[in-house]
Order: sequence, then structure tokens, then C-alpha cells
Amino acid sequence: MGRFTGDHNGIHLSDRYARAFGFRCALYHPPVVLGHCLARLASFGSGRVTRLDAWLKGPVYKGSVVTLRAEPAHGGSPLAFALSVESDVRPALIGRIGWDRPPDIAGYSEQPPATGGPF
Repeated sequence: MGRFTGDHNGIHLSDRYARAFGFRCALYHPPVVLGHCLARLASFGSGRVTRLDAWLKGPVYKGSVVTLRAEPAHGGSPLAFALSVESDVRPALIGRIGWDRPPDIAGYSEQPPATGGPF
């Protein structure tokens, strides 16, 4: 992933290195995490994306079970989303994505399988 993001920090590559810096194990690059969230949310949009805001709030550890939730923000667009890691009550990533037409969603929650890919 370092070639994709330009981030070759060892906390993304090695559990041992990540633990030396206080993390429980290696963690995913934030742009990769955001990309996976957007890929899952893209089908709800209509038209072209006109807005994207995202805030990293905590690490997403490799091998973690994650839950992605989304719901329409005020007025139906943009769509607000949050990615939570395992039993942590604080989301690891929050954001908003807006399209030129309101998304077709009433409420969305996905807990992907624990195997295969980042989440």
C-alpha cells in the first residue's frame, strides 16, 4: 500500500513496529479505509459526487471487524457515514458524501465478513 499512498510508515506494515508505537497491531492506511467506505456507499448516490468530507478519528487495525453505518443528513443530502471498529464506541472514521441528486437510502448498516480484504 505504500506505493499507492506514499506512506511507507512501518505501523502499516508490521505488528511489531506498530506495537513499539503504542498500537495493538498494524493498521490500514487511512486513504484505503476511506476508499473502501466510499466503494460501499457509491451505489446509494444518484448523479455525480459534489461533496466529500471525512475525518479520521482512530485507527482501523488489520483483521478488525468493522461496521459501516450511513443515513441521510439534514435534507436528505449529503449522506452521513461512520465506520466503527469492533466494540469501540467511538467511530474510527466519520464523513459526509453528497451527490447532485439526493441518495436513495433510509438507513444502512453493514458488517462485512471477517475474512478477505481490509474489511
